[in-house]
Amino acid sequence: MIGEPVARLSVVEVAAGGLEEAVRRVEGYCFDLAAEVPVRAWLFQEAASGERVLLLLMHHIASDGWSVGPLLHELGTAYQARMAGEPPVWDAMPTQYADYTLWQQELLGSSEDPASTVNSQLAYWRKALEGVPEELALPSDRPRPAVGSSRGATVGLSLDAEVHTRVVRMARERGASVFMVLHTALVALLTRIGACTDVPVGSVTAGRTDESLEDLVGFFVNTLVLRTDTSGNPSFAELLDRVREVDLAAYEHQDVPFERVVEELNPTRTAGRHPLFQVMLVLQNTARPLLELGPVRTAPEPVTVRNAKFDLFAELEETFDPQGHPTGIHGVLEYATDLYDQPTADRLAQAFTLLLDTAGTQPDLRLSDLPLTDPATQQAQLAAWNNTTRPYPPTTLPTLFEKHATRTPEHTALIHDNHTLTYRQLNERANQLARCLILRGVGPERIVAVKLPRSIELVVALYAIHKAGAAYMPIDPSYPQDRIDYLLEDAQPVLVIDEGTYDSLSTQQVPAAVRLPSPGEIDPRSPAYVIYTSGSTGRPKGVVVPHSGIVNRLLWMQDEYGLDADDRILQKTTSSFDVSVWEFFWPLAVGASLVLAKPEGHRDPGYLAELIREKAVTTLHFVPSMLEVFLQHDAVRGCTGLRRVFCSGEALSGDLARRFHTTLDAELHNLYGPTEASVDVTYWRSTPLHTDGATVPIGRPVANTRMFVLDSGLRPVLPGVVGELYIAGAQLARGYLGRAGLSAERFVACPWGPAGERMYRTGDLARGSADGVLEYMGRADDQVKVRGFRIEPGEVEAALMACAGVVRAVVVAREDRPGDQRLVGYVVPAVGTALEGVSVRARLAARLPEFMVPSVVMVLEQLPLTPNGKLDRRVLPAPEYAVAGSSRAAATPTEAWLAEVFAEVLGVDATRIGAEESFFDLGGHSLLAARLISRIRTGRTVELGIRTLFNTPTIGGLAALIDSDTVGADAIEAADPLAVMLPLRAGGHRPPVFCIHPAVGIGWVYSGLLRYLDADTPLYVLQSPMLSDPAERPASLVEIAETYISQMRKVRSTGPYHLVGWSFGGGVAQEIAARLQSEGDEVGLVAVLDGYPVTPEELTVETSGLGALLDSVGMLPASRGAAGEGIGRAAVDDRSPDIDEQQFLGLAAEPGSPLSLLPARALALLPRVFATHVALSGAISGRVFGGDLLFFSAALDRGDGRPTPDAWRPYVAGAIDVTDVPVAHGAMTGPDALAVIGPVLAARLRTTVSA
Repeated sequence: MIGEPVARLSVVEVAAGGLEEAVRRVEGYCFDLAAEVPVRAWLFQEAASGERVLLLLMHHIASDGWSVGPLLHELGTAYQARMAGEPPVWDAMPTQYADYTLWQQELLGSSEDPASTVNSQLAYWRKALEGVPEELALPSDRPRPAVGSSRGATVGLSLDAEVHTRVVRMARERGASVFMVLHTALVALLTRIGACTDVPVGSVTAGRTDESLEDLVGFFVNTLVLRTDTSGNPSFAELLDRVREVDLAAYEHQDVPFERVVEELNPTRTAGRHPLFQVMLVLQNTARPLLELGPVRTAPEPVTVRNAKFDLFAELEETFDPQGHPTGIHGVLEYATDLYDQPTADRLAQAFTLLLDTAGTQPDLRLSDLPLTDPATQQAQLAAWNNTTRPYPPTTLPTLFEKHATRTPEHTALIHDNHTLTYRQLNERANQLARCLILRGVGPERIVAVKLPRSIELVVALYAIHKAGAAYMPIDPSYPQDRIDYLLEDAQPVLVIDEGTYDSLSTQQVPAAVRLPSPGEIDPRSPAYVIYTSGSTGRPKGVVVPHSGIVNRLLWMQDEYGLDADDRILQKTTSSFDVSVWEFFWPLAVGASLVLAKPEGHRDPGYLAELIREKAVTTLHFVPSMLEVFLQHDAVRGCTGLRRVFCSGEALSGDLARRFHTTLDAELHNLYGPTEASVDVTYWRSTPLHTDGATVPIGRPVANTRMFVLDSGLRPVLPGVVGELYIAGAQLARGYLGRAGLSAERFVACPWGPAGERMYRTGDLARGSADGVLEYMGRADDQVKVRGFRIEPGEVEAALMACAGVVRAVVVAREDRPGDQRLVGYVVPAVGTALEGVSVRARLAARLPEFMVPSVVMVLEQLPLTPNGKLDRRVLPAPEYAVAGSSRAAATPTEAWLAEVFAEVLGVDATRIGAEESFFDLGGHSLLAARLISRIRTGRTVELGIRTLFNTPTIGGLAALIDSDTVGADAIEAADPLAVMLPLRAGGHRPPVFCIHPAVGIGWVYSGLLRYLDADTPLYVLQSPMLSDPAERPASLVEIAETYISQMRKVRSTGPYHLVGWSFGGGVAQEIAARLQSEGDEVGLVAVLDGYPVTPEELTVETSGLGALLDSVGMLPASRGAAGEGIGRAAVDDRSPDIDEQQFLGLAAEPGSPLSLLPARALALLPRVFATHVALSGAISGRVFGGDLLFFSAALDRGDGRPTPDAWRPYVAGAIDVTDVPVAHGAMTGPDALAVIGPVLAARLRTTVSA
């Protein structure tokens, strides 16, 4: 204790073998620095052996590593004096730690003095560490946790005497130190394993720059950040020169404390990593101090490290023989167990040793040429990862099919709608068509283009082409004519089969002499199909795949997944996308059945779910983005017959896999592969127990296929390190049609196979685990995948550049909202040219397939560049989907005042609001609109109404009205805010959305939807005629529906019609939808917001009283639920919502109430309007709507006696897709509810439109 001159040290007895555990228990002791000295000691004695261990524990506040020597020396001196019966005698210390503190303060000087040492050294560190990476991108076994545990462990790291000698020699020859050589090796290793070329490493200096400090016990060390540029692939010797320069400069500026540097630079702090650097290197090159206790023999006892201060910490020590010759460098690599497992740490330690060993003999080797594994280990790893050999016979697709056409001729082969074909019928049709094709010159090494929609005829055509010995080239009939013309010109097919050609061929009489080649006559090496993929040069490229490749793929798939005759595979992938190949040919190669989705049916999850149930589909494929949409559909849980689902085309997230396993009782398989390797080359089965990663692995190679993860020099990388993925084996394509140069560039010689073997360079980044499981890590180039489609931005950029007036263009894939990846184009117009993004996009749509057309094209004055003149993609502006026009700043006093009002109501920074940005696009909704209008009226004494805000929702537009000489209620509110058809957004080329009012009769409660719907989607609300005409009194829902249909037809004469209805409006929406269908009109989306088809007998006082009216517009506290919006007064009690008319009118007229904007005459009519609609809510006609219903349920109101979405079942023929919204019924158009509803509606509208 403080004040005690002597701390008694008792012997602690421990059981045999218990020393290590005893030490472990006390080594984590926490000092209370306010109550005890920062040094503690324990003396343990093992009972059996009598061996004793002295453990000294010192806090860093009072000592450092150097202090161990002086402390042990003084401890030995004191021990020997006491053994002699004498008190220890201490020499007077000429310098104390307090002197050092004062000296350091004097050295550094004042921060107020510009010429002080502290300021000059901080200036150095600011410059040296400007832009330093916040975190090294090192491979790890686990993602970095948000908060680190500090748990760690160590592995040994050792260089023998020979390597040590070479290191010493190299240091001497280059004018460097041994530490600098080790530092060079470390940054070389970090660069090679993924840390890029800007590598900060931490180290320490002893801080004892004066001899008088050497024998002091205290904390003198300082931490330095040594930042090395490893760019340009320098030789080891060149890199050592760079390191030497960096280290010497750091040593010259070592006096300012590290904590002060961190404070000055203020890097982003997180609890999961060390600031400024995460890798530390320390070299001890002085003799380890020993404790000399006279006759008592002592030896240092190693302590197992169980914590980690950094991600990686190489702590090394030089040793020498008595003559001073190097005998080795030994130590440990400490690693954070949050990130690394021991095998990974071992590999890093071995790589460091090998790299340094090689550099010692070949210092002129480039970094990329320094080995990280020895050849034997590398060969063993490649062999273990690629043990895939299976003896498949050489054969073709027609051979596989005809075997089952002979074996099971009457088994169902094809199912499409209500039509089926047996194997015999399909074989006969294909044979007939194949003979016709042969008459047209179709045969081996020829290409036949197929431009047919998904149908039985399409399948017959594909099989007939193969039977004739040729290859098919699919063309999506929906492609723009420009695209189709290019494909035909490039491929030069001998024939194009479209619907007219098919009809002509299928009725043609064929002479008996025309003979089909037998399946055995077709060479397995001949092309089976040609599929075009996006091209980086602006030209699509045709991939030529032989029968041998795709047959290997199908035979492996059958071995692995084992379809039988009862299986049915759903064919829903567009034929121009390579996944369609195995959908078309796998089932009929093994005796199963193929179910064809209707054309464009693959976009409709409700239809797919129904088809899966109706046709007993057992197997199908999704790209992950479509699986996401599919799983959201309520009908999916009814797909109980599904056995297996395959995913490919995009990275499959762990979160999506988890939701799959909680939704469906089926297998989920993640596949990976490019078109150039017969669709898929790796596989992985996802299970509920293994979905904890950010993405699901792509797995291991399929049969007769080998995968290599290589660096830029085509050398295998270490397990866990990211490299480029290469593919070799039986499934490689021949190459690109007519593009020999590109084929040679992408299909390169394989160093690990027989002479002449090729491997395909995918451009994909991946890493492999120690046991060979591959994980997809993105792209090495700019290629992207959107909704599973492979897109080369260069091709889209070339199309943009072809647009008149465009001088520069760039295309990127952005995911500004989670799960919503979109292609975005940026163009720079020629000087003096005015471009509009919408018109540029329209020109692209005439040239490119739909999936390649950017969602938005933004016009920029110039593209952002990095300091070295390259395009800086990171700072390209976020796309403006909803905001039209400029986002100029407020320019007039009225605009500036309105910007402040907008900011106050919206809760945003006024400086971020442009004068031409819509209030609703900025997050406004009906309740906020009421507040905004009230605030404007108060501040400018202007009779501004809600209709004006809908018509003129921008600061600039409102300011112009307010500043107008004709300003006034009549001028501003010329349009009737109570019109039956009220446009919230009239502009846009897509089919509009019509929203039907709730029982209160007002429609502008839907205004909050504007921010979620795409900018080119018009939004109209239908309002009750009773609000403006007291004589109106509809007798039924049918009458209301007929009135509203006539209004809708004035806006849009033909379908598709999209309908949304809240509460009472839901019943009207269903009635409108059913009537439109019966009249032959197309109905797209029908969405109901917590509305139910009730009967008059089910109504209660609560649902028809004035309290319920307030609840319906979110003015009761209970109705606000999670939204926290609305008006709450003591006069309205949640538990007794009945109020009289006077109370109602008073509350409704209060400033800020969403009803306060109504004219007094309309406000007085509200109780009658509401009561009429409530009374009619059960008067449904009973018509059945033939489509799907999107239902949003108010989750906070769910309970006994409340209807469920299934109440709609008698009136909806399609699926009912339910989404829970965490609010009460009255808050269903509030901001919290629309944050859930809006994105779902927008996504469904996009799907419906694209379908």
